[in-house]
Amino acid sequence: MVKGKQADVLGIPVKALDMKETTALGAALVAFTGMGIYKNIEEAFAAVESRYEISEPGENRERYKEVHGIFVERVFSSE
Repeated sequence: MVKGKQADVLGIPVKALDMKETTALGAALVAFTGMGIYKNIEEAFAAVESRYEISEPGENRERYKEVHGIFVERVFSSE
């Protein structure tokens, strides 16, 4: 759901790891690198099987674009 909203707001496809707890995964890989299990962070991330989910902008894209325009107009008109 969040990735779909990001795609709508940004107006571009959003590619993200298809898993929960990506923050914990990243922290663990950094820790393993620090412990010397991996030589560098690139090697650590390469060791993980990665599946990605791609969310395309949907039917709400035009509404978010309109709301963004209103937001920008109001923010910059108050200067």
